[in-house]
Amino acid sequence: MPKQELKPIDNEKLIEIVFWFIKRNDNQRYAISNRAAIVLSADALLLAGIIFLIDKLFSGMTQYTDFERVTIFINSIITFVFLISSLITATTGIANVWKKSYQWHKKLPKRLLFYARPTIETFNNFSDFRNHFKNINYEQLLDYGITDFWVIMSHLHRRYQKLRWSIRLLTFSLIPFSISFCILLLRLI
Repeated sequence: MPKQELKPIDNEKLIEIVFWFIKRNDNQRYAISNRAAIVLSADALLLAGIIFLIDKLFSGMTQYTDFERVTIFINSIITFVFLISSLITATTGIANVWKKSYQWHKKLPKRLLFYARPTIETFNNFSDFRNHFKNINYEQLLDYGITDFWVIMSHLHRRYQKLRWSIRLLTFSLIPFSISFCILLLRLI
């Protein structure tokens, strides 16, 4: 099979591709946020379960042995620590920490037209903005778009990593919770 020569993509097509990637990554960001919201809901349910365990422990203090009381109490604390860590991690996976994000963005070229803050800070008034927009060329627009694409990809990667950690912490919290719950169930039988 003869080797085909690859043709470079022209700027107009590149801009379309960058816009497509930006839109695609926005959809992925929504998906990650939805998953993190599900983790937050599961964290809340498990937190209610911990409260139930502690209530059962203190309301039926005399029916449990010392070992069972200590085990349930320690497991509840361990579960609570994992849950709080999961809640914090999932929340930061949804929310963007603006100060940290803004400091990180200062290291990159300005994302004019794609990001409000540098755009507003760069232009003194609407007429300056309009003149820049009218005189922009494909190369500048492509650079702005590629910078925005890079930032979106970086944020997406960080959010996904936080979501993964949040799910792990939630999973770890299930182990001590399950042990305590089994102790309660065995006492009820």
